[in-house]
Amino acid sequence: MEYQKKYGQKHPAMVTTMGDLKILKEKKLEQIRRVIESIKNEYELAKASEENFRRFAGQTKSET
Repeated sequence: MEYQKKYGQKHPAMVTTMGDLKILKEKKLEQIRRVIESIKNEYELAKASEENFRRFAGQTKSET
């Protein structure tokens, strides 16, 4: 904010800096989305594995 007062919003350095800040915020949000999607995929895989295990355990139990 100090630089905004010193240079003003329309100064080329401020325009560049604000553009860079916007890009960094977008990249951060994209990384967050990727992490969330990765966790979601891991959860779905774990859930499917658990369901397969339960089915297998049920079959084994009925066979014995």
